[in-house]
Amino acid sequence: YLLLFFLIFKKRYYHLDHQGVNVHIGQEVESGQIIGKSGFTGYTNGPHLHFDIVDHLLELTSEFYIHKKNGEKEFHPSIVSTFSSPLSDTPIHGEIVLSDPITATTKLLNSESIKGKFCFVQRGECEFKIKVENALNAGATVVVIGNTEDDPELFSISGFKSAINVPVIMV
Repeated sequence: YLLLFFLIFKKRYYHLDHQGVNVHIGQEVESGQIIGKSGFTGYTNGPHLHFDIVDHLLELTSEFYIHKKNGEKEFHPSIVSTFSSPLSDTPIHGEIVLSDPITATTKLLNSESIKGKFCFVQRGECEFKIKVENALNAGATVVVIGNTEDDPELFSISGFKSAINVPVIMV
């Protein structure tokens, strides 16, 4: 992805064409200048561009811990989705079940195991909305999307026009 700074705002472009960035770090750009080419990189169904303007870059908007059977607690950075139900300061506890298929591209085969629990799905192969809908249809109370990409860093995922009734995070 490409990150540009303008005064206090940061602009990010995702899914640029492979080697399609036309600027370099530290370069000043002008209005109308071509800075990159829309592409088909990352997990996407076709060429497009994600663009956002933020006044800060979210490093972490939620905390996600896995409590192992041996008593160890494992922290994972996480970001709440744009359509997640609001999270409170009160921790949410629950058992987490891997979706089958792991990428949740189709109806989940292990719905009975997921009902009333957290559902872990892996990023990739389809839109986030499809993954979340399949997990919700299986009865998940929380949807956790595992980021398998090195870049870009975690980002707040979107896909629904309004908030849904369960928390959705990316770890």
